[in-house]
Amino acid sequence: MIGHGPFPRRALDDIFAAPAGDPARGMASGIATGEAVEVALPPLRLGARLLSQLPPHPMPGNVAWTDTSFRSVTPWVCAFTDVHVHGDGGIVAGRGFVVGDTMVHVVAERQGWIEHGGGVVLLAEAQPEAVAGTWLSLLSGSHWNHFHWLTDGIGRLAAMDAATMAQCDGILVPDNLTPAAEEALALSGVGRWREVRRVGPHDTLAVERLMVPWRLADGFWPHPALQGFLDGLVPEMPYNPDFPARIWIDRRGAERRPLANEAELIGFLEGAGVVPVQLEGMSLVEQAGLFRQAELVVAPHGAGLANLVFGRAPCAVIELVMDRYQHWGFRRLAALAGLDYDCVVGQALPGQTAGWEHDLRWAVAPAHLHAALAAVLAAPRAG
Repeated sequence: MIGHGPFPRRALDDIFAAPAGDPARGMASGIATGEAVEVALPPLRLGARLLSQLPPHPMPGNVAWTDTSFRSVTPWVCAFTDVHVHGDGGIVAGRGFVVGDTMVHVVAERQGWIEHGGGVVLLAEAQPEAVAGTWLSLLSGSHWNHFHWLTDGIGRLAAMDAATMAQCDGILVPDNLTPAAEEALALSGVGRWREVRRVGPHDTLAVERLMVPWRLADGFWPHPALQGFLDGLVPEMPYNPDFPARIWIDRRGAERRPLANEAELIGFLEGAGVVPVQLEGMSLVEQAGLFRQAELVVAPHGAGLANLVFGRAPCAVIELVMDRYQHWGFRRLAALAGLDYDCVVGQALPGQTAGWEHDLRWAVAPAHLHAALAAVLAAPRAG
């Protein structure tokens, strides 16, 4: 294994503003392909009452449950010239530094890099391979996660316009995609018009020109084009009578944020006709069909809720969130799909020493879930 670095991180804004004589000057330019839009958020009912009694723990700090709307990201593409792109996460490097903005959700060690000596060391199996022409990068951090692949991987194609796409000679995609991610890649049809090259975690390419369509969600500010692209990616299928209308996304096998009383909550919900569903092992087409037919989705916070992009009004969503990990990304995806949304707030169990609140064990009071369910089922919704 060859270690390149350590390299300091530089932000794109700093690179764009590089003065004459700075090695970063001319390395990157931005191509706007759309405009930001204002998106109204579905109001919280029970969730607002519960959250008003708790200290805020939002991620990031400028996103709160009290928001009534948000301004989406602007669709754009970053064009890099004569750079190295490293690993299946798509870290861009060159001229003595790495572009820090390309390291979002790129996992150390697993995706071919470590922190060392005050900078980033890229771990490669060989010297960089020169690649001529213009390449589109769909390399992405945490691509094995369903949410991150849909929003930060394949979903970035929604930021490409026809003129920018026509400049590309080929496409770089992560090696070892999950079956559902492979399915999404095939459905996109990109392999029919350009060469697709697989990139592993320890591969480094020296690319003449690299097009990186930027993330259309960036976690909390999704653009409507993202939802439209992903929904259009998966073809409509005939009605499936095996799909329940009211579903619980089953996370009993999850290692992160295990819901301690999930079995109890599932037993309670069965009386309301809510059926537990495990998404693992389902194809992307099956997951899309499940959510398109659903009239009610109840779920603990987790990657499976990325499938809300396939939902259809008047579907209602009840998300279970932890008091110490208030992540509002799925409320915003629900807004793009026009879905009703509410939340129930659970509590992290005492006595835990986890390094990150994201991983804590927690529980939800059945009475709170009952109240949210009753309110959702009683509310009139137009289809």
